[in-house]
Amino acid sequence: MSSKKEKDQEWELDELERAIVGIGEETYYNYRCPRCGYEQEVPDFVVDEFAAYDELPLGVMPELECGNCGGTLKCVE
Repeated sequence: MSSKKEKDQEWELDELERAIVGIGEETYYNYRCPRCGYEQEVPDFVVDEFAAYDELPLGVMPELECGNCGGTLKCVE
């Protein structure tokens, strides 16, 4: 029977494998509400999901709802 350490090593991924499965550093986009000034960092996977749901063309950033005032969060480049 193999030890826990051997099993942990068996599942270690190299850098390329981690990138392929989306493990590692995450990209965040800065969003700001023009109405109240609220700012939020939004993970790229959330932005991608909203863009896909809204069927936006590649490169167009989705607008999100401000959790502070209900206004519109817009991506700040």
